[in-house]
Amino acid sequence: MSACFGNQESIHRYVDAEMTPQETIEFEKHLIECPQCRAQYQGLRAVSDLVRGARPLYDVPDASFQAARRLVERAETERRRLALRAAGLAAVAACVFVCLVVWGWREPAFPIFAGQAHRKFVEGGTELGIRSSDPQAVSEWLRPRIEFPLRLPDYPVNGGELKRYRLAGAGVMPYAGRRSAFIAYDMGGKPITLLMSAAPRAAPSGGDVYRSGKLVFRFVERDGLHIISWTDRGIHYALVSELGGRGADSCAVCHGQAAERHLIEGLTPGRHN
Repeated sequence: MSACFGNQESIHRYVDAEMTPQETIEFEKHLIECPQCRAQYQGLRAVSDLVRGARPLYDVPDASFQAARRLVERAETERRRLALRAAGLAAVAACVFVCLVVWGWREPAFPIFAGQAHRKFVEGGTELGIRSSDPQAVSEWLRPRIEFPLRLPDYPVNGGELKRYRLAGAGVMPYAGRRSAFIAYDMGGKPITLLMSAAPRAAPSGGDVYRSGKLVFRFVERDGLHIISWTDRGIHYALVSELGGRGADSCAVCHGQAAERHLIEGLTPGRHN
């Protein structure tokens, strides 16, 4: 149903309250007399009322818009902060995980590594590169294979005195990225091994500390083994034995000469680390 010709615009002006008082009176009189325009007006008014009903009940001040915008910005800033914190925590967790993995794969402390090497040798898991009781022959075999000078002692014994140990041979094994000398002895049918390394990480630590002159010896007992470690002239040593007596007895492989026995017989307790 269409409005009267020429009254379509008048209906919109009437709904939007844009008519003068006189025009309003005349148009309302027409609406009473014209069912077509009245129906058109009612339909347009219904749509207009629906639109007006969806508008805010009041105008929001500009200050309220600014406050709302600040709230949104603060929320966004907090969201970013939490995201960065989560990323930071994830990075820390990843770093800790990597450190734990790396630490788990690092070589054990030098004395403990020496004990493990000794046990493996005793159980037949380590083959010596040279088997000889001649200190000079063993020294010459080791010399081109390690990174530090080495000359094994061959101390004489006094008349009527038996040598307390016998050299069995030597091999080379890696520790902390360096080649270490692994030397095997026999004392009274029991094995004694000496591990020597120039790797900085091989510096002895832990255990009971004993001092003899300028040397500091560290004694550790682990899994039935006596482990003595020390450093002399930049070379780190770990001597391992399964002797039932004093672990210091095994020191005779290096200090078996009568003139040097005071080094092991006069060991005195020091500070425990």
